[in-house]
Amino acid sequence: MESYILEKKDYELIDKLVNVTTSIKSTYEKIYDLEIKGEKDTEEYKKLKGCINLSIQSEENIYKDLNLTYAKSSAIIVFLLKNNYSLDYFNFKEYIVNGNYDNKIIRRIVYTLSNKISSDKSLFKDILPKDIIDNIKDLNIPNTDNIVNHAIFSSIELENALEKDTINGFLTILKEFIESIDYKYFKNDLISSKYNTLFIFKQIEKEFINNNFEITDTLYFNSKLAADYTNTDTTLFEFLKSSFGSKESKDQINKLLDIYDMDYSDKKKAMESILRQCLLRASFMLMNENDISDINYEFHKKIESDNYLNKHMSDHISEQVIINCFNKIEKDKTKPSILSLGFKEN
Repeated sequence: MESYILEKKDYELIDKLVNVTTSIKSTYEKIYDLEIKGEKDTEEYKKLKGCINLSIQSEENIYKDLNLTYAKSSAIIVFLLKNNYSLDYFNFKEYIVNGNYDNKIIRRIVYTLSNKISSDKSLFKDILPKDIIDNIKDLNIPNTDNIVNHAIFSSIELENALEKDTINGFLTILKEFIESIDYKYFKNDLISSKYNTLFIFKQIEKEFINNNFEITDTLYFNSKLAADYTNTDTTLFEFLKSSFGSKESKDQINKLLDIYDMDYSDKKKAMESILRQCLLRASFMLMNENDISDINYEFHKKIESDNYLNKHMSDHISEQVIINCFNKIEKDKTKPSILSLGFKEN
């Protein structure tokens, strides 16, 4: 695949994009201030909501003017990240739970570009693996390009939908912590996490703006809709969904166990634990009983191992919060309403 060299017009549009994204960030911060002051029913809030809708429309127009291709999107990402380019930069969920929230403007643009690449079927011709296509053609399989195109499209479409389900689940659990009197010390920080999540994950943003930035009581899962749309076999979809959740849950459990008891006296570390619990419980919602049982077994096997006990002899808080997450699975699994083509299943 040929690389793309950015032109003068591209740089001008990138400058406009950074400016409008900066404006959106500023409006988010003002809306956050109104929420923590209990002033979301004011005229100022209505004005800000109108401003953010106009800014988002301007943002979308700039993305259209860029006439994105896979190569151009990649060139813009490399330009924006400069010397900071790494695969870790694309772990946006990890960015949220770490709570630093630096480089938010660039993060939003990079996430949006990545999401547009994976959501636009017309861009797939730029990334089809030619060697695989040639090998399939040697087998005299007809419509090779279409077959590989659809396979890639289905895979990316499902992964995007599963990520969206995870983020929506994360926000639903986050709402519990925001509203709990037991976590009132963290309330403003938790609300800040909500807004930063919506700012980065642009794909869920409009739904929340239409709902006055409130997290709804009804949690809709869209991945079954994506599976129907891509004609993915139901058994395969259930396997992929549970595997997606398993990978996320393992990661969150391991990172929670790296938070020592003494770390909980640090507000930032305590916040990290809360946000990781939200992601862990959201990932459990995607998993089947067998995979949850396997994860539970591996978790207890790890905390009972000599290697773990030598490092964490006096550490029990993170172990207990993980156990609490397991104990909430049955209740949490009643939350999602599953959307599918033509009907809704509870």
